[in-house]
Amino acid sequence: MKMMYQQMLAFFTVIMATLVIVGILFTQFTTKMIEDNTYHQLNRYAVAVAEEAMRFKADDGSFAYFDTKGLETDASLLE
Repeated sequence: MKMMYQQMLAFFTVIMATLVIVGILFTQFTTKMIEDNTYHQLNRYAVAVAEEAMRFKADDGSFAYFDTKGLETDASLLE
């Protein structure tokens, strides 16, 4: 009987260690994915804001200047 209890204890120890390792890996993976998704989303927002403010020359299509008046109007509306 003693040997059966030792084997059961060893079996449950292995199962618990496996569950802890899988849990840690899952939380690390989830955290990394959330950080990556947030970074990419904020980067897309920044590019969209920059493109909204850019003005180009009519004759050759090259960059002329940034127009922040429209961004200030948008900011006041969002407040």
